[in-house]
Amino acid sequence: MTNRTEANIMNHWKGQTDLPLVTIRCAAYNQENYIEQAMDSFLSQKTDFPFLIVVHDDASLDRTTELIRKYEKKYPHIVKALYEMENQHTGKSVLDVMEPYFKGKYVAVCEGDDYWCDNQKLQRQFDFMEQHPECSMCVHNSVYHCVDGRDADRNFNEWSEIRRLEEDDVFFGWKVHMSSYFYRRGTDFRPDCIRRLRFWSGDYRMLTLAMYYGDVYCLPEVMSVYNANIKSGVTMRNQNRGYSFFTDRVQRRIEYLKVYNQYTGGKFADAVMARIAEDILQISDDRSEMVKAAKQMSHSPIYKKIVEGLAPIQKLKNSWKYRGYLLEPLWYRSILWKHQKMKK
Repeated sequence: MTNRTEANIMNHWKGQTDLPLVTIRCAAYNQENYIEQAMDSFLSQKTDFPFLIVVHDDASLDRTTELIRKYEKKYPHIVKALYEMENQHTGKSVLDVMEPYFKGKYVAVCEGDDYWCDNQKLQRQFDFMEQHPECSMCVHNSVYHCVDGRDADRNFNEWSEIRRLEEDDVFFGWKVHMSSYFYRRGTDFRPDCIRRLRFWSGDYRMLTLAMYYGDVYCLPEVMSVYNANIKSGVTMRNQNRGYSFFTDRVQRRIEYLKVYNQYTGGKFADAVMARIAEDILQISDDRSEMVKAAKQMSHSPIYKKIVEGLAPIQKLKNSWKYRGYLLEPLWYRSILWKHQKMKK
């Protein structure tokens, strides 16, 4: 890190008597090859307000803990590190552990194996949230980067202007990444009814709940990088756990969405029920259940929004998937064939 950058960092604290206005939330586990890039990207942010970095190390087995301690020692007024003695991935919520240490008005999220690629990111999102009190979360575009080189880099979306996320963006698409999340501190992402559920994807839960609490806006600038296919990463580990693990995760999403629908008073019932129908088609082998799900999805108002803008071949595939039940049992056998293929 250059002296100029270090001077910029310390200027956040010279003469500052107020609390930080933004907390950066970073969870890390076995990310020795990436954690320094993440931390440097946080510390290089150019803002007119002080910020705090709260980093949680989940009992890493590599040098991640050692590297975090280096930053904690070098920037004691900016970096607050929390260290676990035993891994908590399947135990208590990491958010519950970290949240008491958050300070300020807003929280920015980035995992320890991702990073920010724009040093104006925090300032841009802070300014936007200050100007839009109706906004519960501000996100932005990100780069999907395959660390193993199997896929070319791509952006999460192609939006060229500020966009208010709609139901199909949130419940169906993966149009924004968690490394872009910037939300109002105090937003409850684990209400009691959801806290009791088995652990499931935190980014989906946060985004869907943020949409309930207020508007979610996406800035068009690319300001973070998601490092995909990291061998020690959660996503890669999950992909190698087989079909039964996949179906369990889908079932847990269905469980979450049912509770979410009750908690929100059915505010997004059409989208939620369509998403549940989509998930049933992914894992069910029951013919009548699948036909019912396909009918529900194909007659949902959100179906038209999902297929809008798709290439002709993709529209044809979607039409067969959701309306092919009219040619049942051929449709039923084709879906079972896909399920069997995934099981292998």
